[in-house]
Amino acid sequence: MYLRYRECYKQIYGRYFTVLILERALTKHLEEILKKKTDLKAAAEAFTVLTSTIEAMHGKKEERDRLHVAVQISKNKEWAALFTKKEEEIEELLKKYPELNKMIEQHTESYFWLTRDYEDPVLTKKDFINSIRETLQEEDVNQKAQKASEEPEKEKKRREALEKELELQEDEKELFHIMRRGIYLKELRKSIVSQSLFYFDYVLKEIGRRTNLSLPLVRMLLPEDLDVALLQKKPYQEILEKRYTKSVFVCEEGKHRIYEDREAEEIFKRAIKIDKNVKEIKGLSGAAGIARGPAKIVKHPSDFDKVQEGDIMVTVQAVPSFLQTLKKCKGLVADGGTGITSHPATLAREVGIPCVLQAKIATEVIQDGDIVEVDGDRGVAKIIKKKN
Repeated sequence: MYLRYRECYKQIYGRYFTVLILERALTKHLEEILKKKTDLKAAAEAFTVLTSTIEAMHGKKEERDRLHVAVQISKNKEWAALFTKKEEEIEELLKKYPELNKMIEQHTESYFWLTRDYEDPVLTKKDFINSIRETLQEEDVNQKAQKASEEPEKEKKRREALEKELELQEDEKELFHIMRRGIYLKELRKSIVSQSLFYFDYVLKEIGRRTNLSLPLVRMLLPEDLDVALLQKKPYQEILEKRYTKSVFVCEEGKHRIYEDREAEEIFKRAIKIDKNVKEIKGLSGAAGIARGPAKIVKHPSDFDKVQEGDIMVTVQAVPSFLQTLKKCKGLVADGGTGITSHPATLAREVGIPCVLQAKIATEVIQDGDIVEVDGDRGVAKIIKKKN
């Protein structure tokens, strides 16, 4: 099962790297088209509009469907009264309302994976009950549901108006269309990968049960380790703990090697040299716009609690589980991110904030409380004022 899944995974994920090369070249070409037609700021904003597509934004899809569920509940007095209670009570009482219960279970099944990525926890029925309850407490639920259903058409009209304003030729429009389809397909791939990884955890947990290894350590196994650890019963705990703590994966001329422990530490020291006095960090634009605010370093979901309204999130790599917290933020800076179809860019566009990705050293240079400017037009993050 492990080996079969690995082959399927390579089929759907391996093509990503070819797409990435094409994406970078196409991004540069599209940016040049826009820069010839308008100034830098307007070009950056136009690029974000012309390469965005709501159908690729899973968070917005979930919100639209959740609003639809909330509208259905609001029309039924018994259902609406049920959602004034505590979430624990709601989950238990739902058994008395099979139609409503089925509706919520279908919503959960459709979107449980939104926060998953590679090893993050998934959303539960209780999570969706709570979010539906919060939605019902908002004003004008019907109006919001209507607005959400009209959003794709509004996006299309805005895009067409911009194409006309910039006098884009048909071949230029087609190139932007190709980029949007690429973003959609890449997000489709992410959704399939996230769901499949969740279900594949059952296989990994069984390997862990038979080898007495924790799930994080089982994830460190390579295919060639399986026979030794699973069938020959060779103790692998110490090897995997070193690999988990710090390791370097090197691929040269079709062959790979893993460096662990001291060797990995030495490579890290040689490869990672950071000037902590840097005030301006050049990356790539993920979403247009400029924002300033206090920085909050988020390296793990456990850091979400420190993020307040108006903060700038600075992270290694934003993933789907960051979405709700990002809604509080004015801007996003990510060390990682491959381009406009990467998680940081798509998430920033979904919540409508400027984003700089591929900042590489941002989480090492910027500290909590520093006042930071995110320039998504130029792809630059700047420290305006240090906290201390």
